[in-house]
Amino acid sequence: MLELIMQWHLWALAFLPAILVALYARWRFSGAFKACTQLETEGQMTGAKTSRILLDRNGMANIELYETPYSLTDHFDSRRRCVFLSVPVAEKRSVAAVAIAAHVVAHAIQFKQDYRLFRLRMSLLSSMGWLTNFLLFWVVLGLLSEGTQKEFLLLGAGFVYLVFTAAILFTLRAETDANRRALRELLRHQIIQEAETKTINRMLSATAWLDMPGLLIAFFGLFRFFFARSNRRIED
Repeated sequence: MLELIMQWHLWALAFLPAILVALYARWRFSGAFKACTQLETEGQMTGAKTSRILLDRNGMANIELYETPYSLTDHFDSRRRCVFLSVPVAEKRSVAAVAIAAHVVAHAIQFKQDYRLFRLRMSLLSSMGWLTNFLLFWVVLGLLSEGTQKEFLLLGAGFVYLVFTAAILFTLRAETDANRRALRELLRHQIIQEAETKTINRMLSATAWLDMPGLLIAFFGLFRFFFARSNRRIED
């Protein structure tokens, strides 16, 4: 067992930045969400209502809303042309719900306007599944090898994952752009007031990191070899 651990140590270190980023993202988002869930906007709109208004007024009435029971699953599906909101976001009247809903719709607006960084980010995130399986095969092959070939394969897998993580971090600019769009839309359609900008911005800032925990999930997917959606449509 000790020998196996020693074989993994250099490879595991290459994944450390991704793990730290994912943990930081989860901590930052969770703290902001907990605080902002306790606050209501003056308009007292739910996340679902906020999304519907922003979609309709931006010429996307054809995009449907769905409610998902899983946390940290709020997103815009560009392939299915749907917005998915978790229960606390869809049903609650809070600053957190309004901010997250607006952020997700902002991604739909980016897609409609062909914002390239958003498309790149979505492509990277959608490739996470096959990349995890590829790296799993790569790691297993490395552990079955000997000598320098083993080190090359294990360190190579870590390097590929590190580059992938860096690429996703680079596209965080798409998230900050979505935040600017979200705030502008909330103010333009009078869903929030100027005085509420500070609290909304706090939640939006944390929401920009919402996709990052997926890196941690993908990382632990590599360990499946070693350690052994139900959605409901939101009616108008």
